[in-house]
Amino acid sequence: MMSFKRRIDIGFFVAFVLILSVGASVYANFRQMNIEKQRVDHTYEVMDALQNAISYLKDVQGASRGYVITGLEEYLAPYYIALPKVDENIETLEVLISDNPEQIKRSKLLHALVDARMAIAEQTVDTYKKEGQAKAFAMIKSGAGKREMDEIRVIVAEMINTEQNLLNLRKTATATSSRLTLIAGSFGIVVCITILAAVFSLIHGEARRRERTESSLRDAFKEMERISQETQLVGNLGDYLRGCRSDQEAYHIITNNMPQIFPGTSGTIAIFNNSRNLLQTVLRWGELPGVIQEFEPDSCWALRQGRMHYYMGDKKIPMCEHIHNIDESNYTICLPMQAQGQTIGQLFIAGHNFKDLGDSQILRVRSVGEQVSLALANIYLQRALKEQSIKDPLTRLFNRRYLEETLAREFARSQRNEKPLSVLIMDIDFFKKVNDTYGHEAGDEVLIAFANMLQTKIRKEDIACRLGGEEFVLVMPEMSLERAAERAEDICATARKLAIKFQKHTISVTVSIGVAEFPIHGQATDELLHNADLCLYKAKREGRDRVVVYDPEAITEKIGSV
Repeated sequence: MMSFKRRIDIGFFVAFVLILSVGASVYANFRQMNIEKQRVDHTYEVMDALQNAISYLKDVQGASRGYVITGLEEYLAPYYIALPKVDENIETLEVLISDNPEQIKRSKLLHALVDARMAIAEQTVDTYKKEGQAKAFAMIKSGAGKREMDEIRVIVAEMINTEQNLLNLRKTATATSSRLTLIAGSFGIVVCITILAAVFSLIHGEARRRERTESSLRDAFKEMERISQETQLVGNLGDYLRGCRSDQEAYHIITNNMPQIFPGTSGTIAIFNNSRNLLQTVLRWGELPGVIQEFEPDSCWALRQGRMHYYMGDKKIPMCEHIHNIDESNYTICLPMQAQGQTIGQLFIAGHNFKDLGDSQILRVRSVGEQVSLALANIYLQRALKEQSIKDPLTRLFNRRYLEETLAREFARSQRNEKPLSVLIMDIDFFKKVNDTYGHEAGDEVLIAFANMLQTKIRKEDIACRLGGEEFVLVMPEMSLERAAERAEDICATARKLAIKFQKHTISVTVSIGVAEFPIHGQATDELLHNADLCLYKAKREGRDRVVVYDPEAITEKIGSV
């Protein structure tokens, strides 16, 4: 009969071998997961390189056309910035896909097409400089480069589709490795516990220690499971926030996820206003104590000190002034939300029992705070950059770039729906005289006042733009010529009533307006704007302060300068 010691030794030996086997299995699966993760990251890099290349190529195309259309050297700045970026991203792409023969073939064709399209853009700019706007304009109208761009889009779409398929396969492989790891780990733990329990059951004197060991293992497993769940919840929140495109979308996701990440708590997130002298609560969850909707930065100790501040009923620790009605058993946490070198707001969390506040809870608050701060800061930055790119900084109306993009889209929609599209081109009369008489600051005040008035005269779907100087454009989808003329007369009449205060002076202005409508006054955006512009010049010639509607029999292009 096998001895007691022999059975114990065999039991421990079997357990040891199983632990080694499970460890090796887990290690192998973790190693495979890391490999698959690197492949997923590689796929994202390829897709980023493709998207960056096509984005910079569009910048080259748009800048060259903008330069030809306006003749302004400022348009060449993004052109020269984008040129090397295109080549840089294409070269990066070729390095990244060097292990994929199918993508290499597409990359070579893409490289050739991109070079051809960039050559056309450079030729357009050179033609403008050497032969004038008319020649360059003719190249643009002829559709030069359209075929290349269409083929580029097709190839980029095919390459992204291929990478997306690879991405799906690699994500599936990663998920499979994760499941295998979990199965191997769980199986190993169960088997080891079973064998150890059987071994220790033979040792009567070790029964208590066996129970304590099993209890400790269970507690550790539960703690690991809890930490794993919390980590997954925090990770999911970060993934969702990275995909948000607006602050309201992010606020909604945060509000719905915070009760799961911090169960049994209440909280708010407050964001600095534009003046940075107040914080305004933008979201909340749970049954909050008395938290002020708006408060000054100095009322929060976390914002004063630039670090986390928590209160647990200890009278030696000051409580923030923006919090009221906290019981002695409650706890509060305030965390400055910092990202990109700037404090954007404050995360506040309150719990019922300060005994629940441990190191893991504090670490989780920091982790969530960092993810939320970075996500919101990125959203605010993207919104600011987008607004800067499409808005005139003085009048806050849309700029010429936005007009070109939007007018083409509205024009196509009107053609598709067979609806009218009316355009007003407006020019403030004697604006140069205002600048010469009162100075450019007065001129700016006039532009701002006129823009503000214009905003009160438009519908939600209308598009008001400042072309430059004192010239403005109003695009009105689905508005007939008659209604557009009435709108123009109303704007003209309201402009006469403007009394713009500047220093000790009161400045009055008038405006001349040209009106044209698609489809009767133009079958293309350039033609429509041109005809509206002719009406504007006719209004100027006939004495200003009036509206002229396009009439092909009365208006010719031989209009003298005003």
